[in-house]
Amino acid sequence: MSGIIKGRYILLLRYGIGASVIISLVYYVQKQEKIIPILSQYEMTRILPALALIILHLGVLYYLWRNIILNVGVINPGEKKMIHSFFGGRTLGLLTPGHSGELLKGLFFSSEVRLEATSLSILYAGYGIIVRSVLGVVAGIYFIFRKPSVITISFSFSITIGLALLVIGLTFFLLRRRRIITFIIRLMPDGVMELFTLFNNQIRTNTPQQLLVCFLYALVANILSVFTFMVLLSGFGTNVFNFEGLMAFEAAYFVMSILPFTPSSIGVRETSRVYFFSLIGCSQAEVLCASFIMFFLNNILPAVFGIWSLNHFMDKDS
Repeated sequence: MSGIIKGRYILLLRYGIGASVIISLVYYVQKQEKIIPILSQYEMTRILPALALIILHLGVLYYLWRNIILNVGVINPGEKKMIHSFFGGRTLGLLTPGHSGELLKGLFFSSEVRLEATSLSILYAGYGIIVRSVLGVVAGIYFIFRKPSVITISFSFSITIGLALLVIGLTFFLLRRRRIITFIIRLMPDGVMELFTLFNNQIRTNTPQQLLVCFLYALVANILSVFTFMVLLSGFGTNVFNFEGLMAFEAAYFVMSILPFTPSSIGVRETSRVYFFSLIGCSQAEVLCASFIMFFLNNILPAVFGIWSLNHFMDKDS
C-alpha cells in the first residue's frame, strides 16, 4: 500500500512540475506578446482540416498496432479488443510520464497472451521512437549549422558533448556488451526479463518486408502529425509549410522523447516547440496557442474516447 501511495505522490509531483513549466512559459511568452488578443484572431476554419489529419494520424497508428499484433505477434484477439487496447493505451499515455502508459496496451488482452502482447507494445513504441530519433538528430544538426548565431554556444556545446558521450557509450557497450548484458540480467526480475526475451525474439523473427511496412506506418504517422501542427499554425496566418517548419517540429518532437519527465510531456512539448519555432521566426504566442490546440485535439479527445476502453484493462474475463 505504501508503494501505491508513493507512486501517487510521484505522479502528482510530475503533474506539478509540468504545470509549473506551463505557467512559467505562459508568463514568459505573455511578457513578449499578448496571448489572448492573438488567440482571439485565430481562424477557426483550420480546426476541421487539422481534425481530419489527426483522424488519419490515429488511423495509421492503429494499423501499425494492428499489423504488429496480427503479422508480427501472430495473435488474433479480435478487432474489438485491438481497438480497446489502442484507445485505452492513449488514455493511459495521457496520464503517464512521456506517454509511457501506451506500453501497457498488451494488458487489454486475455491473460494467456498479455505478456507477449505487452512486448509487442514495446515494439510498437520502438518504431515511433526510432523515426523520431533519426529525424530529431537530423533536425538538431540542421539548427546547429543553419545559423550558428541563432544557437547559443551553450546549446551547441551541450549537443556536442551529448553526441560525444553517446559515441563513447556505444563504443564501450560494443566492447563490453556481454558483461553489461549479464549485469543487467542479474538486476532485473524474471518477469521483466521474460518480457524482453519475447521482444528480442519478435525483432529477430521479423521479415525485412514486415520491418519496412512498420517503419513506413510510423513515418507516415509522424509526417501527418507535422502537417497537423502546420495547419493549426496557419490559422494565425503563419506559413511554415517548408523544410524549416519540418525541422523545427522534429527537433521539438525529439526533445519530448528524450525528456519524458511529466505526464504526457506537459510543459516539455510546449517549451520545445516555442523554442525551435522561434528560431525560424515564428511568434512565440502563436506557437504556444497552436500547441495547446493540438494537445486538445490529438491527446485529450482520443483519451476521452479511450476512457470507455479502460473497462477492459486487466479484465479477468477477457
